[in-house]
Amino acid sequence: MEFSVGGEVNFTDFNLHGSEKLYVPYLFLGVGYIRYNLFYHDPNTLENIDYGKGNDLVFPAIVGIKANVSPFVVLGLEIGVRYSLTDNLDGSVPVTEDNIPTHLEFGNLHNNDWYVFTGLTISFTFGDLPCYCKE
Repeated sequence: MEFSVGGEVNFTDFNLHGSEKLYVPYLFLGVGYIRYNLFYHDPNTLENIDYGKGNDLVFPAIVGIKANVSPFVVLGLEIGVRYSLTDNLDGSVPVTEDNIPTHLEFGNLHNNDWYVFTGLTISFTFGDLPCYCKE
């Protein structure tokens, strides 16, 4: 589970309600909070054993493109990486209740985990279109 906040930079002007069709590349940078299952792989039974929940910070970086297909709909396609401040998203560094690493460690123990998301977004607006005229 992830919760992120950040800022989006559009590389050209983007009017959601304009009649002209626009395709706009964008970049999103932020900070987030993740909550994940703690587990380890038991080599004897070949099963994953859950032993709690973990949480940590992540730093998302997302690039994408969006288009206003109508004055009420925006479609977007994006790919984003998240750098986490933990090396245990994949169960590679299980610890005991006293935070002591177990003998079941594997992988590069000197590098934190990254993960990637891709997505297709559809945004809708409701209500009256804004009026930029003098009254």
